[in-house]
Amino acid sequence: MMMAMMTTDLLPTQLAANDDTLDTCINEKSHFEDHNVFIRGLEVLKLSLDQPDNAASHAHASAYAHAHELNQMLATLIHILEKYQEQPHLLDPHLQEITLPTVLHLRLYISNPPINPTRTICIHRLFKLLYSLTKVRGYKTIIKFFSHDVSDLEPALAYLQTLDSKEPGIWETRYVLLLWLSLISMIPFDLKNVDSGGLPGTLMDQLIKTGEAYLGSTGKEYEGAAVLLTRLLTRRDIAGSSLNEFVHWSMNLLQSSNDAFLLRGVLRCLAMILKAAPRALTLPLIPTLLPTISLMSDSRISNNALLRKLAVKMIQRMALALLKPRVASWRYHRGTRSLSQNLNVQPHAVTSEKSANGHDESVEDDTPDTIEELIELLLNGLRDRDTVVRWSAAKGLGRLSERLPQDFAQQVISFVLSLFTQDTFIIPETLEVSLAAVSDATWHGACLAIAELARRGLLLPERLHEIVPWITKAIVFDQRRGAHSIGAHVRDAACYVCWSFARAYSPETMKPYVPVLAKVLVVESVYDREINIRRASSAAFQENVGRQGIFPHGIDIVMMADYFAVGNRGHSYLEISAEIAKFDQYRRPLMDHLVNVSTQHWDRSIRELASATLYKLTKLDLVYALACLPTLISRTTAADVHIRHGAILAVGKVCLAWFESRGPATMPCYTNQEYQELIKPISCIIPTYPTEYLESFGSDLTRAALCQFVSCLADARWPRDVAVLKTWWEPKTRSSYSLPYAMWCIVNSTLERREDGLQEAAARAVTSLASWDALEDESVATNLMSQYLANLHINVNAVSRRGFALGVGALPAEFLLQQPSRIPQVIKALISASLVNVDKAKNDAEARRNAVAALANVVEKLALSTIITKAIDNTSFDRILRCFLQGLSDYTVDARGDVGSWVREASLKALTVCLPIGARVDGIETQVSFISKDVARAAVAGACQQALERIDRVREAAGALLMTILWAVDRGIAVESREEFEKVLPRDVDLNWLNAGEVYPRLIQLLHVPEYRVEILVGIAVGVGGLAESLIRQSTTNLVELVNSLPANSPHQLDLVDFFRALLDIFARYRKQDRIILPLFEILDVLFVVGVVAKLDHTTEILDELWDATRREVKGSRDAKKLLAAIKLFGGFASLGDATALSFKKVGRLGLELLLAFLTHAYPKVRRAASEQAYVVLSTMVDLGEEAKEEVETALLCTDWDQPVPSLRPAREKIFSALNMS
Repeated sequence: MMMAMMTTDLLPTQLAANDDTLDTCINEKSHFEDHNVFIRGLEVLKLSLDQPDNAASHAHASAYAHAHELNQMLATLIHILEKYQEQPHLLDPHLQEITLPTVLHLRLYISNPPINPTRTICIHRLFKLLYSLTKVRGYKTIIKFFSHDVSDLEPALAYLQTLDSKEPGIWETRYVLLLWLSLISMIPFDLKNVDSGGLPGTLMDQLIKTGEAYLGSTGKEYEGAAVLLTRLLTRRDIAGSSLNEFVHWSMNLLQSSNDAFLLRGVLRCLAMILKAAPRALTLPLIPTLLPTISLMSDSRISNNALLRKLAVKMIQRMALALLKPRVASWRYHRGTRSLSQNLNVQPHAVTSEKSANGHDESVEDDTPDTIEELIELLLNGLRDRDTVVRWSAAKGLGRLSERLPQDFAQQVISFVLSLFTQDTFIIPETLEVSLAAVSDATWHGACLAIAELARRGLLLPERLHEIVPWITKAIVFDQRRGAHSIGAHVRDAACYVCWSFARAYSPETMKPYVPVLAKVLVVESVYDREINIRRASSAAFQENVGRQGIFPHGIDIVMMADYFAVGNRGHSYLEISAEIAKFDQYRRPLMDHLVNVSTQHWDRSIRELASATLYKLTKLDLVYALACLPTLISRTTAADVHIRHGAILAVGKVCLAWFESRGPATMPCYTNQEYQELIKPISCIIPTYPTEYLESFGSDLTRAALCQFVSCLADARWPRDVAVLKTWWEPKTRSSYSLPYAMWCIVNSTLERREDGLQEAAARAVTSLASWDALEDESVATNLMSQYLANLHINVNAVSRRGFALGVGALPAEFLLQQPSRIPQVIKALISASLVNVDKAKNDAEARRNAVAALANVVEKLALSTIITKAIDNTSFDRILRCFLQGLSDYTVDARGDVGSWVREASLKALTVCLPIGARVDGIETQVSFISKDVARAAVAGACQQALERIDRVREAAGALLMTILWAVDRGIAVESREEFEKVLPRDVDLNWLNAGEVYPRLIQLLHVPEYRVEILVGIAVGVGGLAESLIRQSTTNLVELVNSLPANSPHQLDLVDFFRALLDIFARYRKQDRIILPLFEILDVLFVVGVVAKLDHTTEILDELWDATRREVKGSRDAKKLLAAIKLFGGFASLGDATALSFKKVGRLGLELLLAFLTHAYPKVRRAASEQAYVVLSTMVDLGEEAKEEVETALLCTDWDQPVPSLRPAREKIFSALNMS
């Protein structure tokens, strides 16, 4: 994209940002904040060069560590510089302090290159840093601070020639050296006089050959080589024969070489020479260079965008050399360029250079015939498929036109204007120009050319009336291409044109075009989808306000819609545009764009924002909004799903704003004419809606829009008795012409759809529709309750249960309170729907999740509408809480993974909502308890366990529940050992619950709380058995650190006995539940490895119980994964056989016997694992004799354990015999 102007004096720049958020990339600074850190780091890198050569003789590990530190320091300095990529001027006051000492330091070593490779690497580090400076600030600025002594020329060249030109790791060094040589080569002395003769050949020849060699580099060195050759060959003492030789050498390569990299370097160098050399030097070269114009059709060039761009540069600079350097006398001359004076409009300030001079200089010289061919190539370049080529061609045309006679230049302008008309046609029905078939590349190139011509005053005012209509079309240019559109680059270039107009023309000249330009720029600045276009349009508007001073309400709008404010799309639509719409001149253009463009946009989010914005703007101009309704109504049944989706949303929002604007105080809200022309057609939209749009492709968008439409009409208290002439549904309990019944049919059928988003949209509609219709009609309410509760039954298909659970949860509190019997019915049905059914075929995680969420919604709504004790008694509330607690144990798994996590997350969020409600009741009333102690304890325990599990979103929900329990209600919820919790989780803690690295170190401290120790250990165990490596590492590391710090036995604090007792409790509680047992095996294996189990030598029963629990879990198991985990554990037990304690020897022998028994297991994988583990254990046994050990190791290593089991039994018996085991 070509334009994003931050202030009135900034030239167009390129923005790649294209998002919907406030721009966070531009971290605006006021100065070089990291100056001190940077200088210190730079000194470290320079000092590394000064270390004595014997410094490298340190130990290898030490040298490696030092090199790593220096690399880290370099990376830090580069990162600091890159932070100023968008504000590089802040570095300017410090560039000399940074650059010159570094270059002088390098000069010492370049003149005498070090043999030590460590020092050579240090040199390359400094060159990398210098390259980063050129990248951030630009090489032209940086090399000004390089040393340019004559004595530096030969050493720098010699050092460059010693470098390997193919080594990829030092390309920055080669690039910076080439730039340095380009600076030194500008010395005002004859190079023959500074040639010491130390190099083979002349110094000049060596420089040219080096530059030529690097022109074909694949890296950035080719740019440095082009700069070097340009500055060298344009010297007066060299330009003669050397320049001609280089040009002929280059032309031969361009004609014969197929190396794209070499062609790139040569073209770039030639283009730079044509730019930098005086016309007297370049003009004689043009006949030699003219054959390059054929390159545009050469396949070697035409298939490469960069080469085409460089060829276009060559063409334009050859043309410039053919024309005398002058400014056209016929160009438009605005007069003063002072902003302050321009604000004082002066009708007679506009002059022309022709009138000032009294004659037209353009007639004095003939234009060369070759110019026409070159200009034709540039005009064709405007239609190139790549932006960089079009941009270069546009700039070239602007520069050339300044030197052309007026008639010739006007022909160029006429051709550029004709590009807008290519492939356009008139639509007969509307007589409007259709742009559906035009080329976006052509329009983009034409806009860029117009902008360049206008900026230079070459577009005379009398042609503005031809141009402005096309530019206004270009500002809103958008072509649909399937599921997306193209045209953002055209709109960006059109904004550049408007920006150029502001700088080129006087206010009097622009006055006739201000109304249309102001409106279209404002519309684009707030309503375009792309952030860079909104900013470009805002910048163009700001430029016009500053330089023209005649844009209506310009200053006010600039303050509202500045460069940063329009960065957020939602803010632009909903806030900024609503403020701008308060100005009469802009309100209706904004509404027109929303109605005719945004509501038909291909992006769903744009259509939704457009309808929400129309709601706000309708209240500002109700008359015009109602005038737009017929158009929108006609589109609600359009064949294009995007058009009908946007139209339905817009009609609903306009209707809601309509009735809110007139309100009950001025009833009726509509006139008879409005009733006939608007109320009736709108009321017929749903009853007469085509059924194919509700079931076919795109029906999800259509139904979502219709549900929101229903909500809007219901919230607007739409007339319920409007006669409907035709229906698509079969009426059952109502008149066949009932609008509310048709709405219920749409909503209820949408609740039965599979898509979650549709069900949620329908549920939102239920809230509004029930308040509008069901509260007024008892029969409707009765049928609604029976239908919704019936669809929660377990025998109903799962998809319907999901939707109707949300529907029940969306019923308004007023509806539930209307009949006291409804609340118990709803609670009972939702609790039943949230439970896991014994029939697995009927279980559905989403239905249970939705039932839990709906139950929480019901409680929350009732608490907000009335005193909760009047709606729900303490028994029912207790059942609700226990239902949520049961949801915390839902670990259902299917092909999609841990689907039970949805239920657990919903249950945690439900408890977060409901526990404070019950706690507030308990804080007021003392006769009944809404939260019993066992429920409170279970809630805390469940939250602790879930806060340590592996799924981030579940952990986040559990963290929110814990903080709510501790701090939301002042000690209203009973928490055992509350003081410990408050130390670990203080009120002001800023904890990222999604980050396990922050959560685990804190919550693991709660193992000291005995009441919740088992649940916390279960959570840690599940974390250890997770899939994410970072989570496993975090949970394991924190657990090992804690356990290692525990005493073996202590009566006053958590000790190892308590810890292992908790593990045994988990074994007992979760017997044969592999979801917990497998991670528990992993924990025990880690504890064996780190030697924690060996500390239990003072107690025998703990170790015996661990052995029994482990063996019970493995007994009869056919799960290979579980058996493999158990084998590692048996290896741990077997390793205790070397201990001195008799109890350890006993368990160790049992572990070894069972481990060896697995050598003849049915699974080969298990046999291999058992043999490997047995080898590890037996090879470290001290008590085992050398002969026996050698015999056992040989048997274990030499036996192929993948053989059939019968053939393995002798090997196993041999091992048993060697170990004296029967």
